[in-house]
Amino acid sequence: MLRKGVIMQAVHIGIVGAGSIGCFMAAVLAQQANIKVTLVARSHQLGSLQTSGISARWPQGTTQQHYVEVTDSAVSLTDCDLIVIAVKATALEPTLRELKDLIPSRPPLLLVQNGVGIRELAATVVNNSLYRAVVPYNVVQVQPGVFEQTSAGILCLEQSSLPVIKQLADAFEQGPGVQQFPDIHTVEYGKLLLNLNNALNALSDIPLKDQLETYEWRRILAAAMREWLLICKRSHIKPFKMTNVSPRLIPWLLELPDWIFLRIAAAMLQVDPKARLSMWYDFVADKPTEIDFLNGAVVRLGQQHQVPTPVNQWIYDQITKRRYDPQQVLDPRVCCRLLGL
Repeated sequence: MLRKGVIMQAVHIGIVGAGSIGCFMAAVLAQQANIKVTLVARSHQLGSLQTSGISARWPQGTTQQHYVEVTDSAVSLTDCDLIVIAVKATALEPTLRELKDLIPSRPPLLLVQNGVGIRELAATVVNNSLYRAVVPYNVVQVQPGVFEQTSAGILCLEQSSLPVIKQLADAFEQGPGVQQFPDIHTVEYGKLLLNLNNALNALSDIPLKDQLETYEWRRILAAAMREWLLICKRSHIKPFKMTNVSPRLIPWLLELPDWIFLRIAAAMLQVDPKARLSMWYDFVADKPTEIDFLNGAVVRLGQQHQVPTPVNQWIYDQITKRRYDPQQVLDPRVCCRLLGL
């Protein structure tokens, strides 16, 4: 569907990465008659995606089922007007190195990874124009080819005058929603504040709901967040408010006693009792984690702005050790004492 009175030129958008986010974006874009979508997937994903097609669901709507072009060869991207890079941050550099020899430097790239320093990393590999987007919600595959948004939020997109990015924004505006930002750093910094719990959830080795209901784990998270908020202040960047609670108040909320927190933060705790965050699944699958782009980024920027980050450094070190000792069990009360909390 096009906006009334507006004629949009047909464009070709490629998406590299057929995980939940990549497939969700592909389904939303495929709704538009003027957008051709090519999805680059791993070889083992081709059969299921080609057979089932893809569709997207969000709280207020759904797309039709679409059979977009699905391939395991990036050669199909050579005539794209925009390429969305939807792999995890840990796969960004090797993915761009593979693409560099196959695609010209002409098409702009839209990077949708979690973390801080994503654009800077990409710029060391490719010469393409680089743009950022942040997906603040979770997407899961609920059945073959059906990708559902399971938490609140809308796509946060770096503002651009490029017609193809405007068309992408229009597609999301007519679908699950989009908000454009002249300074995407505020969104990156706001999302990182929430993502600091990814590593702690993995270290706790318990579901997210149980972790958030444990005072000592919340206290460690609050301390890690305060370090990051001080860095944001020194950087003169105000983190975007990603939840109903102001970023500066989240650590205060987390440190409330259980009997108050469980009442005030009831909405925060309305999650699947078995749900865990992505880094825990990385551990289980023995995959590289995004720690360098999350707590590791806090440590690096803390050094740059002369802000001590002992809690984030401890979390970073524990994740590193966990890869070599997966059976390690941490007692959060002991951890709090070690950290002086």
